[in-house]
Amino acid sequence: EAWEVAVAAAMEAQTVAQAAGFTLSGDPAARLRQVCANTAANHSSMLQDILAGRPTEIEALNAQVANRGRALGLPTPVNDLLTLRLRAAAQSAPFTVG
Repeated sequence: EAWEVAVAAAMEAQTVAQAAGFTLSGDPAARLRQVCANTAANHSSMLQDILAGRPTEIEALNAQVANRGRALGLPTPVNDLLTLRLRAAAQSAPFTVG
């Protein structure tokens, strides 16, 4: 299920970017798979920020997709939800994983 959420978020981002006039090539799911394979051993910067009680970059990432989608009249329910969940996680931090 997490993979499907990630792909849906990437597809929304591509749709918003294209509607904003950016020319994108390639399949978002294939690119996402490549990034995941290349960074599988890493802890993401947002996870590190949440664990340390620091602000995350959610406002510059998923929130931007949602905000720009709204401005263009495009629905971005996945990026909206991810933004809300990351904001909530950040408000609950710091905590530990394990």
